[in-house]
Amino acid sequence: LRQQLEKHNKFYFYKRLLNDELSENEIHENSGVYKIRNEAARAVIVFRHGESDYPAADMISNIFPDKDKNTIVEMDNNTVAYLVEVADREDPQVLLEYSKKISDTIEEELMVNVNAGIGNTVSNLSQMAMSYKNAQMAISVGSIFEFEAKIFDFSTLGIGKMIYNSD
Repeated sequence: LRQQLEKHNKFYFYKRLLNDELSENEIHENSGVYKIRNEAARAVIVFRHGESDYPAADMISNIFPDKDKNTIVEMDNNTVAYLVEVADREDPQVLLEYSKKISDTIEEELMVNVNAGIGNTVSNLSQMAMSYKNAQMAISVGSIFEFEAKIFDFSTLGIGKMIYNSD
């Protein structure tokens, strides 16, 4: 029971972290409690999917069990955030490949449409909310300007990002 409670609290911590609801002190305290490295290059990939009877987060964690470095957080019934630890100079193509593999799996297993947004790579936990927001923006902007695509990378949005932000 204690392990389940800790796991639940850890995911609640991540959810609050991504929603920018924690102070620097709370981030530092919780990273120590849950043994999460504060200083590590990470990016957030957001998956938005249609309604499903089975939680996409559970399906992803069963198929992609690399829980040591990467974390899956169910943000709501239709949104899953995948926190990916990346090597400092890792090719951005790796995040695109992760996104495609997971999107394809969700679509095949749950038979729902999926859009994915890749946030910018950040260097510590306190910057994760920015990566999450950028991944969400990538989906919103990408869906407007690249309506045939399903995976959108914040770093490649270009002029669409500027137009979207000018509203």
